[in-house]
Amino acid sequence: MSLSHRHYPVLVTGAAGLLGHALGPRLAASAPGPDALHLTDLAELDVTDPAAVADAVRAVRPHTVFHLAAWTDVDAAETHPGEARRLNVEAAETVARAAAQAGALVVHMSTDFVFDGDKGPNTGGMGAYSPAPVITEAQAARIEREIIIPIVHAMNAEDRRYKGVVYAGLMMTDDGPRVLEFNVRFGDPETQPILVRLQGDIVPALRAIAEGNLQEVKLDWDPRPAVCVVMASGGYPGSYEKGKVVTGLEEVAAMDDVVVFHAGTAVKDGKVVTAGGRVLGVTGKSDDIQGAIARAYEAVEKIHFDGAHCRTDIGAKALRHIA
Repeated sequence: MSLSHRHYPVLVTGAAGLLGHALGPRLAASAPGPDALHLTDLAELDVTDPAAVADAVRAVRPHTVFHLAAWTDVDAAETHPGEARRLNVEAAETVARAAAQAGALVVHMSTDFVFDGDKGPNTGGMGAYSPAPVITEAQAARIEREIIIPIVHAMNAEDRRYKGVVYAGLMMTDDGPRVLEFNVRFGDPETQPILVRLQGDIVPALRAIAEGNLQEVKLDWDPRPAVCVVMASGGYPGSYEKGKVVTGLEEVAAMDDVVVFHAGTAVKDGKVVTAGGRVLGVTGKSDDIQGAIARAYEAVEKIHFDGAHCRTDIGAKALRHIA
């Protein structure tokens, strides 16, 4: 994909403008034309008016639109979170359609959606699986060689020794892996299926990192795949109620190859209750990805709280890759 067109800016839609503002200017730097614009830079734009959005996009005449399904108006999200997210999704989709009709290249970027089939508002993540069949051994080696190792060497060269976790957010393209972001933390819910496959305790590794002798630690991995399904509060990622009693955890605790990670829970009057949007990360492991999916959803069926919601297609993309 070329961004060398001289007279057309890059337009970015994105949650909270964070990725929009960070990614757009970097991409546009390769083009001698105007700087990238975030959609919220278009003054006085009424995002509830599809015609106004379409007119604004045509006026910008973008060459490329990086489309992340929604952006967040922080003030509106604080006062009317459900309505703000609905309008964000609708407006961003309108932008994508208008840009396509105007002849722009629309790049749909992957995010974590609340409903099956990648529909609905963007969330912090509704599920994950490990390993990812889309990544071959050759691709994994290339990622390590071209992205991970150079980052470590660069930090060492600048005497910026870092002790902790580096989590790379990547896009797999026809030209190979491309970096979207780096996080200095574990990913949620990506970490849950990874930890379930770790044989042994992670604490010795974390301590070794802090003490500077990680080379003395060997991590062993269960080759079997794992799948994590997030059980969320009704209404998430918009407004939701807290304090719903969670049942079935004892029954699930007796299941083999199942781990329930608590994300948004609390204990009240001796009972586990909901205390957040994403409540539980129910993680199952089996001999193959299909079995891991079945195991995770078998556990999900045993857990109940009022308004509980989860996606029913976690792992479906993995099955398509191995079909």
